[in-house]
Amino acid sequence: TNVGTPTTLSTTCDPSSWPDLDTHVCGACKALVNWGTYGSTCGGYCSGIGLTCVNGWEEAGGDGCTEGENLGCDRSYEGTSDAICECAADGTYVDPTWYY
Repeated sequence: TNVGTPTTLSTTCDPSSWPDLDTHVCGACKALVNWGTYGSTCGGYCSGIGLTCVNGWEEAGGDGCTEGENLGCDRSYEGTSDAICECAADGTYVDPTWYY
């Protein structure tokens, strides 16, 4: 049997191809997204598209990429249908606190 064989995900850090993109790409793996169908958290959104959550913010300002309140991966924000989510392809994000 192939126990422990890694699964290759087709989703990559190309926010312009992400489902439920809300117009604005904010970085290499970061975008303003409509997160309602993913539990209204960035963790839910990123895992829902085959990626790992790095961080999330409420969008502030009119440009779509100005970070407001930090939501992390698990917090929602009352009364909004979108947020700025930063994701990573599996294996590309290492928690910097791991080294300490």
